[in-house]
Amino acid sequence: MADDKNYFLYRKQYPDFLSILTGRNLNLAEFNKNAVFVFDTNSLLVPYNLGQESLNEIKRIYQQVLKPERIFVTAQTLREFAKHRSSKISELFTEVDKALSTIPTIKDLNYPILSDLDAYKKLITFKADFVDFIKPYKDILRDLQTSINEWNWFDPVTQLYNEIFTKANVIDATDDEITLADEFEQRMKDGIPPGNKDENKEVNAIGDFLIWKAVLELGKLRQVNIVFVTNDEKNDWMLKGNKKSISTRFELVDEYCRFTGGKLFTCLSFAEFLKIQGAQADVVTEVTTVVEFNSRNDFYATIENCLEIVKRGLNTYLVEYMEGDNNFIQEESFETNVKQLLLLLANDTLNVLTSGNNILIELERNLNAILRLNYAIHYQSIRMKRNTYDEQSELRKISRQTLNTIGDFEFFLL
Repeated sequence: MADDKNYFLYRKQYPDFLSILTGRNLNLAEFNKNAVFVFDTNSLLVPYNLGQESLNEIKRIYQQVLKPERIFVTAQTLREFAKHRSSKISELFTEVDKALSTIPTIKDLNYPILSDLDAYKKLITFKADFVDFIKPYKDILRDLQTSINEWNWFDPVTQLYNEIFTKANVIDATDDEITLADEFEQRMKDGIPPGNKDENKEVNAIGDFLIWKAVLELGKLRQVNIVFVTNDEKNDWMLKGNKKSISTRFELVDEYCRFTGGKLFTCLSFAEFLKIQGAQADVVTEVTTVVEFNSRNDFYATIENCLEIVKRGLNTYLVEYMEGDNNFIQEESFETNVKQLLLLLANDTLNVLTSGNNILIELERNLNAILRLNYAIHYQSIRMKRNTYDEQSELRKISRQTLNTIGDFEFFLL
């Protein structure tokens, strides 16, 4: 019973109290000369947005670090790569197809009665010249589509990793699935990173934890310091300040040290890894730009996904509402997405985007009111102590207001 209340939560999170005071400064340049590098999925996906010269430079860096057996990837990372690679290739094909479909065409103007007019003659000549001019461009785009089709899951990025990663440097967690799932659920309950921020994910919530378990086992087996190369800036990997990364979470550093008998662990971004390894400056700059762009796109995509689920929950509630004592919003994952949306709305990017407009304040106020009212109605439906007609009326009213506010907010996201 005591364990259910987490009386000893801090003991679980920081089991070795003396290690709290025994941190040490890292000279990254020196540290990276002997450390082993383990790559996260998001780092493996970056090259899909880079040019061939950058890809060649990344290959050179990988081969440089590979020789002394200092580069690894987890089996879970490769599985996630396989999943997201499909999206990357689909994006490439879609962009080429869009370019092809948006090429302007000139409508035929077939009026022989105008054939003696100089302007008509010029028009016919211009159209012929335009078709001849644009045809090579269309042919090149079609060739690009054909080339993507012919990759057959062996695109240039996959080819690179096929040369770099083998059984010798792919690592995996060795515990059985039941043991791993039980440990992950306990860590989520105790708030122990990584993966503790992913419990609401519908797919692959355990992914970060599986990667971490493989990293721990590699460190213990090889007795090495490890650098985890990741662009993931969630709070379960990095300590943040004003939404910027400060350092690797202490819980991870501490657990790795305890598990390996004193070895060190830290995180670096993919761009930082390339810079430390002596990559060309323009490649580092391109990688940094691509990662920032993708991160921004992921941010807005997450907002849009949350908005869709919230709108669906509100609409379903309003359409299916019937007089009674137990009418609250029961849409699956509704409250989870409202809470996630509230966290996203606090981002400074949105404050700049909606500057001079109170729409963020109004949306946050309405969402918090919906959570409060929905909980009160749900709670009373269990206790059956009193009716909640007033709360239900207020919830319907705010739900309609919120749908309108979301519509206004989406205007700013266009």
